Amino acid sequence: MNIKAAAEKTGLTKRAIKYYEGEGLIKPIKNNENNYREYTHQDIIKLNLIGALRVVEIPIIEIKAVIDGNKSIPEVMKQALSRIDKDMCSLEKSRLIILNIIEKDLTDYDTAGEYIKLLRETLELSLDEKKEYISNAMRRIFPGIYGESFIMIFEPFLDIIIDNEEKRTVWLKLVEVLDEINDTEEFFLGNNYLEKFENEVISEEDRSRYLFGIKKIINYDELYIKEYAKGIKDNYLLLKEDEKEKEEVNEFGLFFKNYAKTFVHFHTKFSEYLSILNEDYKKYLENTAKITAEVSENMEEDTGMSTNDFFQRYIIEK
Repeated sequence: MNIKAAAEKTGLTKRAIKYYEGEGLIKPIKNNENNYREYTHQDIIKLNLIGALRVVEIPIIEIKAVIDGNKSIPEVMKQALSRIDKDMCSLEKSRLIILNIIEKDLTDYDTAGEYIKLLRETLELSLDEKKEYISNAMRRIFPGIYGESFIMIFEPFLDIIIDNEEKRTVWLKLVEVLDEINDTEEFFLGNNYLEKFENEVISEEDRSRYLFGIKKIINYDELYIKEYAKGIKDNYLLLKEDEKEKEEVNEFGLFFKNYAKTFVHFHTKFSEYLSILNEDYKKYLENTAKITAEVSENMEEDTGMSTNDFFQRYIIEK
């Protein structure tokens, strides 16, 4: 059959058929009598396959591999699906960033440009790079031993896998919180209280002990939790008689009060977002709330006062 009949049978244009022929996907026979191309039944089958694969945007080079027998149709489809998934993921990231910019109503060129770049780059970070990004942000925000303590506290929960739209949205919010507090000039700069600890370090023993306790709390080891809560309560009772420790507690309280507004906002938001991004951190928060309740219950049994009442009466300076 001629090209007109081939076009009618396949629904393809003559131009498309000639293009596929030029790419070597079909090889019609040339009729020497009239110099026209003759398309066989097998050519029509190939053209129908080509047209169908192009509808789902399979590249010509991949279609040629199928026709030449170098790849199977399922193999090509799986590769195409992988490409589509990546494209959809990339588009979703762009969508979230655009919505974020619209919500913030950023109009300044410099601010918008830098912010878009920040959001895009952080969405592309690997698992280890996310950990490093958060740790480095905390080191910039909180100096010295205080920053390292923060990193140690959150480090077990920084395995952040972003595998759905909700997590991508929350990750951008977490990045925004880190960026906002990082822009708060002199947040802890030159604070006399923190200067006392600038030469201190966290020992490996302390780090190991902390990580051991975290695992016990996440899994809610009842025996460990019971002893842990009792230990906290006993330390509170000892604190009543230790004037030096009370002074330290009150000094920290004054320091915290000066920065409470900024710090509490950061910690509240950071914890809220991290609990969505990491299931272990969500469990940790739930179980530490139970520990706090048990400590208070133990305190009531020993003193007849709640933990807060005990501190107000014996620890906090008026």
